[in-house]
Amino acid sequence: MDDASRVFWLKRTLESQLNDDTLCVPPLVPSSPCHASGELFFEFYDSIRDWLQDHKASGLAVVALDENGVQAKAYLQAHENRVNSAIIGRHERADIFLGDDASLSLRHLAVLVSPTTHRKPQCVRVVDLRTAAGFTDERGTRIRACEAERPFFIRCGRYSVLFVPVTGHDERDWPEEPETIWTDLRRQDAAMLAVSRPATLDDGLLSHDEKPLGELVIESEEGSGTMPVGKRAARSGILLGRSDRCDGDALLGNPHISRVHALIVAMAGSLYAIDTASKNGVWGEQGEERAQLLESGTKFSLCGLARIEWRFFH
Repeated sequence: MDDASRVFWLKRTLESQLNDDTLCVPPLVPSSPCHASGELFFEFYDSIRDWLQDHKASGLAVVALDENGVQAKAYLQAHENRVNSAIIGRHERADIFLGDDASLSLRHLAVLVSPTTHRKPQCVRVVDLRTAAGFTDERGTRIRACEAERPFFIRCGRYSVLFVPVTGHDERDWPEEPETIWTDLRRQDAAMLAVSRPATLDDGLLSHDEKPLGELVIESEEGSGTMPVGKRAARSGILLGRSDRCDGDALLGNPHISRVHALIVAMAGSLYAIDTASKNGVWGEQGEERAQLLESGTKFSLCGLARIEWRFFH
């Protein structure tokens, strides 16, 4: 495969359309109730280590485990001037397909990798797409969004998911025995999860104690509307789609718009519109976009039916 920016393994269906350069193979065995991340890490460390050793370019390696072993693996290459993204969920268009757990939503989590830069370390951001089950740390603490520059685990349904940022200058060899790596993982995990947990947004997209960052303007066949957006909402993520868990759903009811169609989220000091594995795409001036940088006045559409404009307030 020439383009290593998006390589996904162990999807449990061969009927879904390929997302970019997605490679699918049949599953191992059916999943069953989850075990502790530590148990899984030690038991299946050899498989994890082999996958991590294969990737040295800047990006993100992802491994999803359950008691039967590695159930999904992904590698997202970091790009120089834009984020790379992947969607985790039970939908057949999800990039990282975890289909054997009914507690997971069809589109459950968004994973973002920051652009490469010489000034800032590369970071990873994981955002819950306002699901019922969400995701937690190993101790069961519910988290809506988190960000880290080092390897960390989360729990998502019955799965333990390991995220390992790769700098491109990392020449380390993962040791044959997992004890040292696990100790480092636990230390980094605890530090990361204590940093960024955006508060629940009881006041919508703009909390009562903050000034708006900007506004979203939505125009569709159902009408038009404007939504002021604060910094907290931008970090937690703004969802667009026809589901009632989305923002602006009253204007996005056309059945060609996916229930969860797009995520607008802050990452590495910029704002992006991310296609959340929608059926009919997010379209900008350059055509269909998986991740589009939003500047003041940027316009895009949800499958050509709903027109969205972002405006920064200065």
